[in-house]
Amino acid sequence: MRSIDRSREIDAFTLDDLAKLTGMNPVSLKGWIRLGIVKPSVRRGAAGGPGSYKHLFNFRDVVSAYVAQAIRSQGLDLKKVLRIATYVRKRSEIALAEEPPSVLVVLSGEDLYEVDDLAQLRQRSASGVMLVFSLHRLVAEVQRGVRDLGRAAA
Repeated sequence: MRSIDRSREIDAFTLDDLAKLTGMNPVSLKGWIRLGIVKPSVRRGAAGGPGSYKHLFNFRDVVSAYVAQAIRSQGLDLKKVLRIATYVRKRSEIALAEEPPSVLVVLSGEDLYEVDDLAQLRQRSASGVMLVFSLHRLVAEVQRGVRDLGRAAA
C-alpha cells in the first residue's frame, strides 16, 4: 500500500499489493483490468517515472477484486463475476477502518440482491440460488490481509 496524500488520508494499493491480497497473479489481474472486472480508482494509465505506479487501487477496489476472485473460484462465468464485482465496488460503506456490512449477497438466476439473514433468503428464493456469500466475512478477510501487509492506514 502506498500513501498518496497523507493530508487527505488517501491510501492506495499497488498491483503487487492487490496480487498478494487476492492470491491472484499480476498478469491475471491485468487481464481483469482490461475486462473491467477490476478497476483502479486511484490511478489508471501510464506510470509517471521512477517510483510511480501505473495502477493504484483503493480499499473498495481491493475488496471487489477479492470477492471476484472468490466467486470465480466457485466456477461462475466472467459475466456474473463482473456483475458482482461492480455491485461490491458501488458499496460506499466498505472502508478499511469501518465495520463491514452485515448482509448476505445472493445471486439467483439473473437476480442479485441482499438479505439480512437466512430466514429472509428462504422466503425470497423460490428459484434456485446459484451463490450466497457474506459480504461481512469477505471484507473482514481483506481488512486482516491489509493489516498483515504491515502497512494498514491509521
